[in-house]
Amino acid sequence: MNRYSMNISWSDEDQSYVATCPEFPGLSAFGETPQEALAEAQIALQLFIDTYNEDGLPLPEPQVTRDNIRKFRISSSKPATPDSIDRGTPRGRS
Repeated sequence: MNRYSMNISWSDEDQSYVATCPEFPGLSAFGETPQEALAEAQIALQLFIDTYNEDGLPLPEPQVTRDNIRKFRISSSKPATPDSIDRGTPRGRS
């Protein structure tokens, strides 16, 4: 399992959630739910890693550290509902 970070946010423009991976600029994936965007991003991430390996390129260092490996943050202007988020903290709290 890799330890690359993922950011998930709501896109008003696309009317969907977007997941990105800061260590791999250009990697983004969309989904109707945060979970779907994350699942699609994990597929894309594996393709990025495979391509880097095939091309002999060094993989970027993961930005995730042992201290923050269990943190999960979603940024959204769309209201969160129990159906859209499995776990998390109420908006405005961390």
